[in-house]
Amino acid sequence: MSAQRNVASGRGTHRRPLVGSGLLIGAAGLLAACGGGGGVLASPAAPALFVGSLTPDAATVVGRQVEVRVVFGEEMDPASLTDDAFEVVDGSGPLPGVRSYDVAARQWTWRPFGRLPLGAPLRAVVSTAARATSGARLTNDYAWSFSVVDGQLSPELEFAADDATRSPLVAISSQRLLAALGQTVFELVDGEFGVRAQLPAPIRGLCADTTGGAAALCTPDGRQLQFLRHDGDPRRGWAHMANHDVTDARTLTMRGNGRGDLLARWAGPGLAPGTADVGLAVLHADSAVPDQAYRGATSGAVPTLAGIDGSGRVVAIGLQAAGGASADAVWLQRGPRESRQGLRLPPAAELLAFDCDADGVAYGVYQVPVQGGLELRCARASVDAYLGDDVLHRGGPVTWLTLAVGSRGDAMCLFRTSDAMRTLMAAGFASLTTTWAAPEVLADDIWPFLDGGDAVLAINARGTVFIAYGRRLTNSRIELALRRRFAGGGFAAPMVIATTWVHEFVPRPALAADDDGRAVLVFTTRTSPTGVPRPLRVVWFE
Repeated sequence: MSAQRNVASGRGTHRRPLVGSGLLIGAAGLLAACGGGGGVLASPAAPALFVGSLTPDAATVVGRQVEVRVVFGEEMDPASLTDDAFEVVDGSGPLPGVRSYDVAARQWTWRPFGRLPLGAPLRAVVSTAARATSGARLTNDYAWSFSVVDGQLSPELEFAADDATRSPLVAISSQRLLAALGQTVFELVDGEFGVRAQLPAPIRGLCADTTGGAAALCTPDGRQLQFLRHDGDPRRGWAHMANHDVTDARTLTMRGNGRGDLLARWAGPGLAPGTADVGLAVLHADSAVPDQAYRGATSGAVPTLAGIDGSGRVVAIGLQAAGGASADAVWLQRGPRESRQGLRLPPAAELLAFDCDADGVAYGVYQVPVQGGLELRCARASVDAYLGDDVLHRGGPVTWLTLAVGSRGDAMCLFRTSDAMRTLMAAGFASLTTTWAAPEVLADDIWPFLDGGDAVLAINARGTVFIAYGRRLTNSRIELALRRRFAGGGFAAPMVIATTWVHEFVPRPALAADDDGRAVLVFTTRTSPTGVPRPLRVVWFE
């Protein structure tokens, strides 16, 4: 039996510049030309390190739990076989995995944590830090590329719902896929999607976390929020956790951080004339008592989106002052409030969107007048520092915009301007250390969703983006499409979800994506502006 040594196991979250494409070896290019093992010429000071074989082969399509192996031509020094010396990366950085070295076989193996993301282009990289016991090294990083087997769209399913006049909700994690409409919760179990629960009041928020649990927010009336949880055990149902009184829940939104912590936000008429009452309630996974993080009359201020970071300790809030002159990024710690002024926008700036990542880094997208038109910009700031201000677009006024930020800082912004009223544009970047890419045209004749804009957007922790939008066809028909973009790449061709008549107005769908590369889209249609809504319609990519 061969002896094995576990070299390292870690869920690498650092970002490391990717090496160039192809097999990077020294002057002896035989290996790159043949796509197999071969020798590498080294400098006179170090002998050449020979690589015997690779698994999987370059340019192949692999399964979702494949092991990546390198066999060397001589015995390796175990001290040199560190995590950084052997990585499997996608466009967002290293994937988490465990490394082990088989001394007898001279084989170094990388095993992924969980499943590899669907359809992702991957690259395995062995760096020059790896060395043999003889001192032999590679003169350049050794890299080869392959891709993961892709998913496909499910057939479109329809389900009766108790209240299809509302917009649907959706939540997805690596273990659960949920949808909600009215008081009904639907779930995908063992490949079958169907009704799983009836909650006590209309569902206004839905989240799934990495532990397999889920949470929902209900509003039995306009003055109370009800927090409910499900621990993921099919033998148990949804448990009532807490109530929270509010001034007005009509503008309620809820967000989760994937770890069981929830943030509920509402806005409504203030206690005094001319004021806005802003409320935030945080329910932590380890507590049944919601923290009232922020509440009070903010005279003249307009609240924007709020976010909860990965630890559940910090909430980022965007507040736009009266007249649109400035915006503040306010960080709230669990317990006593701590306020930091992170985003200071120029005069006459109009804040359009706000979000934060798992580390609490705040993103504010705004437009500001400049000579010759308007500029669309994004400002970024952490609790400790201002991180930059990027120009996304210059031209006419922005008529619609949505922003999504992944937990690791990957971001995507979709927008329309008055220069191209029917054109949907996208701008994004792959990490905090890069600038925004030039806007990309996604569709030239989009059909806006009725109650929320022109498209829906989801981004996972690996920076993979999914968007869904309606595109007007000839003969008064609309095509509902789903598109995907891997971090650092461009958008793939549309996947057609459904085609319907223009008079069958499509309300705003709900879209979610998980870190495995799956996505789910739920939507409803109706036969006329006053017609009876059709049942919930569900399509997922898996």
